[in-house]
Parts: sequence; structure tokens; C-alpha cells
Amino acid sequence: MNRIDRYNKLASNPKNKASDVINALEIKTGDNILEIGVGGGFYAKIFSEKIGVSGRYYGLDTGEHFIQNLNTIKPPNKNILGIKIYPNELPELNVKIDLIFTRNVYHHLEKRTAYLRRVIDLLSPNGRIVVIDYDESLSLMKVFKHFTAKNIIIKEFKRANCFLIKEHCFLNKQLFLIFEKNSEYDFGFLSNQNQKMT
Repeated sequence: MNRIDRYNKLASNPKNKASDVINALEIKTGDNILEIGVGGGFYAKIFSEKIGVSGRYYGLDTGEHFIQNLNTIKPPNKNILGIKIYPNELPELNVKIDLIFTRNVYHHLEKRTAYLRRVIDLLSPNGRIVVIDYDESLSLMKVFKHFTAKNIIIKEFKRANCFLIKEHCFLNKQLFLIFEKNSEYDFGFLSNQNQKMT
């Protein structure tokens, strides 16, 4: 099994609750979505259907094979564009983005606060950034450093003037955090009881 098929099989595994993730994102018709790290393209297809012909999906990845695969997808809405990038590079887009989505990618990013400041500039006024990443409970991820602690993520976003507005806790051993720029809310260090969503 190649990496694309393996990634898509993992993403579609019921234990990863893709349907619940999509519902929690509250995507609207006409939204512009940017995914950083497209992998096998599993979420790209779903996003394309959700945003319809008036929306646009941009998928970024450093892997040429992932972008080639993404650009072979022919959705009815013809609203998918894959863009090959170098690490920590961002493209120039002529639209503002309503949702920036990252899944199991955040721990790979370098100089994250500086990168986040550039990412935030791409957002529409009410745009959101979603971080799904492994938490610290997976010992194997600790060995390979394939995780970022929640408090570190929140601090890095806060330095970039972007604040946690919601946390979902239905994923097993994964964080699911949603941020907005210049939000009046800063739930990052409030009690879990008041903040966590099911």
C-alpha cells in the first residue's frame, strides 16, 4: 500500500471520527478553505462538497506526489487546487480564507509563531484556524516527537494574536483546537470544565 492509500485509510477509519470532525467545523456553502498538509486528499474531497461551486479549496503540501494526487481529483464543483510548497512557505492568494485546517501537521512546522503570524494574514475577518494533532498520551509519539503539548500550541497562537475559542474532546488521544484572530475570547487557560466541548 502506498502512502496516499495508507493516509486515506487511516483518515477514514471510524475511530478517527471524520464525520464528527466535519460537523464540528460548521462549514458553510461558499467558504474558502486552506488545508496545510493534504496527505492523501481525504478531507479535500469532503471540503469540496461542503463549500459548493461558490467556495474554493486550496491544499498545500511539501510532497509533490501528494499535490499531483490532489490535482487528479475531479470534483463536480471543480473547486480544488493543490499547491506545492517548501517547508513553512505560504502561497499568495487573491482571496481571504474562512477556514485553515491542519491535521497531524502542527508538530512538523518550524518557527511556528512567525509562521502563524503569516498564516493569520490570510484569514477573513471571522476566519478560523483548526489544529488537530496528537496529544502527549501517546508514548510512541513522544519518542518521535510527533506531538505538541496543548499549552504550547495555545501560547504560540496567543503570541501571534490568535486565541482559542473552542476545544473538542471527542477524538481519541488527539487535540482538536479552534482559534480565531483578534478574538475577545481567550479560553486557553480557563478550566477544562468550562471550556471542553463534547
